[in-house]
This record gives sequence, C-alpha cells and structure tokens, in this order.
Amino acid sequence: MAGRCKSEFGRKECAEAIQRALPQLSVANAKGVLDVLLGAISEAFCEGKSVILPNFGTLSVRVRKAHIGRDPRNGEAKKVPARRYVFFKPSGMLFNAMNGKAKG
Repeated sequence: MAGRCKSEFGRKECAEAIQRALPQLSVANAKGVLDVLLGAISEAFCEGKSVILPNFGTLSVRVRKAHIGRDPRNGEAKKVPARRYVFFKPSGMLFNAMNGKAKG
C-alpha cells in the first residue's frame, strides 16, 4: 500500500500474527477472529464500557467537552461540539517494556 510506513502494524499484520500463533487457523479464519474481536470492542465502546486487557492496557471512552475553537484558515471563532473518543492507558508492564525498564 502506497504511503504506509513500514513500522505500522495493521489489520493484515495482526491477522498474520494470529495465524502464526495458531497454525491450525487459516489466514482467512484469523482475519475472522480479528473482526469478531474488534467488533466486540467497538460494541463495548458504543455502550460506554472500558476494555481491560491485562498486561497490555485499558481502552476507555472519554468525553471531550463542547468549546469554542478557531478556524485555522481565517481565525473565525466556531463552536466545537462535545464528542466521545477512545483513550488508551498502557499497563505498567507494557509501559516498562516500551521504555526499556526491567521487570519488577
């Protein structure tokens, strides 16, 4: 795919990793597993629930309040409506692994 950075880990790479970990699954079945998982996570978000993945982190829905923003093209003030977004907080184990800190 043009413009994709080689350091990205997308849906295709995730399905391939599932297939490598579970060789009894075909890549197509691994993609199906991934789709089911992502669908369940999406449903949880739509219901306002958090998704807790031990040793990985917590994904939660937060609300950004409505506020007045500025149009960068002309500086005009505009109302920005409230909206929900997904927030990720890595587990301590993941945080330490990413930052090269020893376990413990």
